[in-house]
Amino acid sequence: MFVKQLLTVAVLVMLATSCRSNAAADHGETALRGVMTVYVGGHGLGSLRTLSGECVDLALPKNVLRRPGTWDGKAVVLTGSMDYRPRSQNFLWYDIRDRRIEGGGCSDDVLYVQTIKALR
Repeated sequence: MFVKQLLTVAVLVMLATSCRSNAAADHGETALRGVMTVYVGGHGLGSLRTLSGECVDLALPKNVLRRPGTWDGKAVVLTGSMDYRPRSQNFLWYDIRDRRIEGGGCSDDVLYVQTIKALR
C-alpha cells in the first residue's frame, strides 16, 4: 500500500512540474541594458549579456526574428516583464503568451521583450 501511495505522489509531482503554466512572474516591468544576441533558425529565443555579466534569456517579437542582423550583437535597452521558465528538461520549446521559445537557455526566467532601443 505504501509503495502505491509513493508512486501516486511521484506521478503527481512529475505532472505538476511538467504542466506548469506560463504565468507571469511578479517582477513587474523590467528594463535591462546590455548586448543582445538573436538566435537564428530557432524559435523566438535570444539572450542579453548585461553590463554586470549576467545572461538573461529573451522572448523576442517576430519583427526582430525576421531581421536578426538589425539587433544581433548590438548594445540595447530592453523593457518587458519577466516570465517563469518551465523547470522540466523535457521541453524542446514552450509558449510564453504569444511567443514560442526553445526550452534551454542561460537563465531561470525569460524577459518577454516589449520595447528595444539601440544604445549609441
